[in-house]
Amino acid sequence: MGKIRKCRPVKLICGFIYSKETSLAKAKRLLELRLGKIDFQSREFPFDYTGYYENELGSNLKRRFLAFKKLINPDALPAIKAFTNRVEDKLALSCTKYQEPRTMNQEPRTMDQGPRTELAWYVVRGPWSVKKRSINIDPGYLDMAKLVLATTKDFCHRIYLGSGIFGEVTLVYRKDSFQPWEWTYPDYRSREYIETFNRIREIYRAQDQKIKNQGPRTTDHGPRTKDQVSHKTQGHRSQRFVRRSAFCVRRSA
Repeated sequence: MGKIRKCRPVKLICGFIYSKETSLAKAKRLLELRLGKIDFQSREFPFDYTGYYENELGSNLKRRFLAFKKLINPDALPAIKAFTNRVEDKLALSCTKYQEPRTMNQEPRTMDQGPRTELAWYVVRGPWSVKKRSINIDPGYLDMAKLVLATTKDFCHRIYLGSGIFGEVTLVYRKDSFQPWEWTYPDYRSREYIETFNRIREIYRAQDQKIKNQGPRTTDHGPRTKDQVSHKTQGHRSQRFVRRSAFCVRRSA
């Protein structure tokens, strides 16, 4: 039977898709307030692998990756994904949407009803206000063996993490570099992205080695045993009993 061990902390990363630098700057500021300082920022990449986001985020989209200095526990990823979703909502832009009136074809009539010549007009109430995201944020984490991304969409290669969030192992580290799987997104297969994650991995490796060298935290006298803790507790109880007894003696005198 395998022994259950505490999981080592991992490196938090976030990918951003945006069209305006102001949206990225606002998102970075909000994330730093919650997640801590940023210790790596990639260069800007053009995001032209798909037109999926253009209707909402606009054209001429860009991609950038950030890594955070403070390491996290892997089980914190669902809460972080929920937080980045709230950041997206906070930075969403309100816009006005219209819909023109439309006509319907003449409905079929029976002989008894006679011919129908009028047209039915249906007017949709408008305009109305809708919100469109100004930035897309993809959080995940990186360790020595893999890159994991958080998503709200389930699929055969994703596992449920909790709170409506799934995890996907997007890249695996082997042969001295990250490598894609058959399901890896096209942009995450690119040489530029993989080089970026290799650099972040080197930062994480130095942090992880520093934690290993520090070892478990102990006092100068070493960790106390159960007997020592019990003895100290009994000593405090004895001192309280002596003080209480002395107080009773003074009162009786």
